Amino acid sequence: FAPNGLYTFPDGTTYILDLGNSLIRKWSPDGNVVTVVEDPNVISIGRGLWVSPDKSLIYYSSGTEVRRWTEDSGVTVYASGFVGLGNLAVDPSDGELVVTDREGHGVYKVYENGARELIAGNESTKGGGSGFLATQTGLDEVRGIAFHPEGGYLLATHEGGQIWFVD
Repeated sequence: FAPNGLYTFPDGTTYILDLGNSLIRKWSPDGNVVTVVEDPNVISIGRGLWVSPDKSLIYYSSGTEVRRWTEDSGVTVYASGFVGLGNLAVDPSDGELVVTDREGHGVYKVYENGARELIAGNESTKGGGSGFLATQTGLDEVRGIAFHPEGGYLLATHEGGQIWFVD
């Protein structure tokens, strides 16, 4: 068991990205643990995990790929070609997936057709800063992302230990 990503619902139900076994497990508040997803392609480095409110859709990161699980289709590659993914979240304003490419120093909105759009970071470690456009700012190993309930989102960098607010 090698937990590396978590997604928790208000009732306490927690989904766990288990890298050591290439599984996604569901831990219920009563202590019951069940396997929800078994990835036949092995889950490599990753901690990004998101589960839809009805639990019928799961996104998770695996190295350079974002994978998607649904009951009907099983595991598929949703997007690929990243340098080294960090975390991911779904933008509550439009329902689109957003990922941090830690080693690529960028944050991307990822669309259903696999296309992606850089929305923060300039894909380097230097430049920009406070007051500049989000896409002009170097985000050194951007890893964490969290959407703010009143709009915008927070980003955390691994190197330099910075927290950015993007509005």
